[in-house]
Amino acid sequence: MRLNTEPLPPKEAFKLDEKFKLDLEYDLMRLPDEINQLRVEVLKQSIELENAKKSERNHRLDIMSEITKAKGEDGKTLFTNDTLREAELRVRLSKSLEWDRIQDKLQTEDFKLGETKIQLEWACDSFAGRKAVARMFEVRTECAPRQNIEV
Repeated sequence: MRLNTEPLPPKEAFKLDEKFKLDLEYDLMRLPDEINQLRVEVLKQSIELENAKKSERNHRLDIMSEITKAKGEDGKTLFTNDTLREAELRVRLSKSLEWDRIQDKLQTEDFKLGETKIQLEWACDSFAGRKAVARMFEVRTECAPRQNIEV
């Protein structure tokens, strides 16, 4: 393994473009707040999704309760076994406007949560990348004569 014996580049090679430096500093200050806001949004949307799932379960249980209690004209139970009750549940759910509304809400909340998680992941990755760039310039400037670079 050979050592690199070439002289270091002149210190001008390590100067950051002022706009790049300002943008980097701005992003490093802005992104943590954005990440925290997105985390709060994920939490809120997770709660909304759970509420929609509870509504779904409750609606299903309400209909199943009606099915279980259903009696014929002779006073006998109409749906005597699990297969008949499940079939009747499917029929009633397919006709229920409330069920359709709940399913739409579930799908919407699930999509919003997924979208916000993607945004959060992007913001975290973006912040990590910018931190790496800032560290890289700090390390590289230590090789050259010291410059006043604040990142």
